[in-house]
Amino acid sequence: MQMCSFFINRIATSVRCPEHRHPFYEIVYMCDRGGYIEINGRRYEYRHGDIVVHPPEQAHIAFNKAAGEHHCLGVAGKEIALPFGIVHADETLANAFAAIAGEMNRRDRYHAFIIDALASQIIWTLKRRLDTGALPEGTSASEKIASVKEIIDRDYGSMDITLDMLSEKVLLDKDYIRHLFKKEYGTSPIRYLIGKKIEHSKTLLANRGMKVNEIAAATGFEDEYYFSRVFKKVTGKTPTQFRKAIL
Repeated sequence: MQMCSFFINRIATSVRCPEHRHPFYEIVYMCDRGGYIEINGRRYEYRHGDIVVHPPEQAHIAFNKAAGEHHCLGVAGKEIALPFGIVHADETLANAFAAIAGEMNRRDRYHAFIIDALASQIIWTLKRRLDTGALPEGTSASEKIASVKEIIDRDYGSMDITLDMLSEKVLLDKDYIRHLFKKEYGTSPIRYLIGKKIEHSKTLLANRGMKVNEIAAATGFEDEYYFSRVFKKVTGKTPTQFRKAIL
């Protein structure tokens, strides 16, 4: 892997950057109030603290809503093999970008070696996340979030639905799923999932022939105790109390 460039683009106001491309991977840490990336006419929203990955020669347009900074890292190497993607920076990634900026400013002894090590840390951390968190060209984020909702609506009775599973299914980073799902539907995907389970369990509780543990299994809860605890938290009553109230 070869580091090609690093600079901080300080943006004074809202601006639309014309379509451009780079001969290397461009990894951009977005320290502004959000905006979007446009590729082949499709827009991909980003928020403050996101990292955008552009593969070599990918033509793109960038728009930021307000003043801020873009920390731009350029790297080359066949072993990188990163797709286009948007992930939210965790503490490790944010600290690595800050450390590179510090090394570039100070220029202490061996700074080039340290910067190379930090760039490698960023790349391999992103690869770990983007292997199951890519945002492929040609599919919008809103379409993928709609797919998340469809999966929950169809399979909410399964115990297999987790954020990890949803991330693998739709190829979006978990943090990005949380952010966009709440923006689109007003709640988190897990709260939406629990709501579907509880509504179905209410219908089943109206059937005297089903035991509470059977209803727990039918709605995808691990056991009767966990089902009862979640049910009471959502409705204010235990499943047994709810059943008595409606029958």
